[in-house]
Amino acid sequence: MPTRKPIDSEIQKRGALFTAAFCVYLSAVEAVLPHPLPFLHYGLSNIPLLAALPQLRFGWFLAAALIKALGQNLIGGMLFSPLALISFCGSLTAALVMRGVYRMGRRFLTVIGVGVVSAFVSDCVRLAAASVFIGQAAASAAAVPFLLCGWICSILTGAAAVKLSPLNRLDSLPPISASVAFQPLQTPKSVARMVPFAAAVAAAVAANAALCAAVFVLTIAAAIILKVKNRWRSTAAVYVFIFVFALFSPEGEVLFRFGQFRLTAGAVETGICRASSFCALVLSSKIAVGEVKRLFRFRFLGEFFAWFEALWSLPFDGKRIFSRSYTDEAAAVLTEKATERATECGSSSSNGSFQSE
Repeated sequence: MPTRKPIDSEIQKRGALFTAAFCVYLSAVEAVLPHPLPFLHYGLSNIPLLAALPQLRFGWFLAAALIKALGQNLIGGMLFSPLALISFCGSLTAALVMRGVYRMGRRFLTVIGVGVVSAFVSDCVRLAAASVFIGQAAASAAAVPFLLCGWICSILTGAAAVKLSPLNRLDSLPPISASVAFQPLQTPKSVARMVPFAAAVAAAVAANAALCAAVFVLTIAAAIILKVKNRWRSTAAVYVFIFVFALFSPEGEVLFRFGQFRLTAGAVETGICRASSFCALVLSSKIAVGEVKRLFRFRFLGEFFAWFEALWSLPFDGKRIFSRSYTDEAAAVLTEKATERATECGSSSSNGSFQSE
């Protein structure tokens, strides 16, 4: 694997924030793609991390991975859902393994090799974290296709990381104007959006099937009324997946027998409780996180959001996304915004002075 001496100071921070923004941008692109299995992910968001390995110091590399996880869950509306914990565990593990394998094996391992090892370990950690919420039976059933797909995708993402030229020269990234990046700290306007999430948490803690199902139905109604963007087919698939595999852990009164399979009342209640509480937490998180985003659009993370919005404003081009011109166009968007802000501030100040006269 090629090595490059890490660049210093402010440029390290700028590179970490741009890397995290590129990760979240690719994660948003991945969200649009079809997913044949629940919880399946293609790992596109790991491409910039792999590409930035030779240049970012350990602290800034870890910061990029954590900001990536935070940004993914903020923009995807999952910050308060179980998926956020699974995402943070996977991202932190992937970053630590990437860095460790890179440091110890860069003489005989390529970027693809580092990506394969880190993807396998992080996928195992994701499955272990997911089993806490969806049950061991469901996690075990998903393990083989999940790990197999992760292995195939890690080879492709590693190959893509080699081609990602915008991250080969992080020292050439332009600084971002403070008028574009930083915004004053804001507080959520509507506390009422947190009510469905609080109800979902209470139902999950109570572990009562009827209560969990009722809260899930009310959360669906709230999401529809508030016009929250959600992939309803994906929600239904996740619900059925968790419920069905919960039935393979029999407990309590037997309701039905078919050969060795026993359908029990306890398993049905457990399936309803797990599936309803999990999906209710995901939906209620999407309802609440729209307001909470305001808390993060300031200071340090301002540059991250500015880079992400600039990348997202560009028309997607699969061929050009790995070229340096894509980053240059995003930087041009930021420069244009800074000019507009400066013009607005200048006109408002001149109007104020005119009125005072």
